[in-house]
Amino acid sequence: MLSTSSRPISEADVAAYERDGFFLMKRAFAPEWIDLMTRSVDEILDRPTERGANLSGEGMPGRFAYDNYLWVGHPGFRRLAFESPVGAIAARFMRARRVNLIYDFILVKEPYAKQETRWHQDIPTNPCEGRQTLGMWISLDHVTRDSGAVEWVRGSHKWGKRFVATTTGDPKRHKFLAGANGEPAADDADAVPVPDMAKERANYDIVSMETEPGDAIIASLWLLHGAPGNHTPRRRRAVGYRFVGEDSSYVVRTGARAIKTHTDPGLAHGAPFPDDPRHPVFPRIFPPGA
Repeated sequence: MLSTSSRPISEADVAAYERDGFFLMKRAFAPEWIDLMTRSVDEILDRPTERGANLSGEGMPGRFAYDNYLWVGHPGFRRLAFESPVGAIAARFMRARRVNLIYDFILVKEPYAKQETRWHQDIPTNPCEGRQTLGMWISLDHVTRDSGAVEWVRGSHKWGKRFVATTTGDPKRHKFLAGANGEPAADDADAVPVPDMAKERANYDIVSMETEPGDAIIASLWLLHGAPGNHTPRRRRAVGYRFVGEDSSYVVRTGARAIKTHTDPGLAHGAPFPDDPRHPVFPRIFPPGA
């Protein structure tokens, strides 16, 4: 077992993640990291970057705030990326020798932000390909289904399906998306539509987990998931990460809903991620050091 935070990660934990496609890691972060995350998120909410967006539809109540590549310009998020246990946790669940950070982000549903998070996979919109691809969603509030807890389709990472890229963001007005003329990406050629979960919900094993500050949900980027709106007077703040291991490769996504990198990474399509902790776009964060 590897102790990376306030609790160890067992082989049974990793096996559960591999089986289900997700794992709820209770008390994943010590109070000092939770405090730093909370302060940093609130600072970004007050002063969003140029990539920041309100994902709530026009005219909808409440703000659904998103921002990413925060480690690039915010000292708190840089410390979280390079000094907190996030890289070691990702390495353990991916069984990876090396971990690169793809990007960090925040997702905040303010009280009564009714916008749902559309059902989607992360892999079609992220600049990576491979099985060692992992997301982390860290709760900073008490989150229930009524306040917008994420729902996960257990085992959907093993279906062998790539779904058509969907995002809650609008490619025409949100700068973190490519917005490339609204054209489908070439790698969408074999993609299938996302199921109509409103009509077909009973056909799937859907899991929603209540979380407390410092809990982390580890999830495969191939897993189908979505979230309801926040129907409570409580905030739903979360810090998120996208990681890859050494078996994954960089890919150029051209679709309108692709997540743009903050600058050109200087990599060719299909290239391995750099074994370089100083890379300006995809730094190696585990193992730490030069």
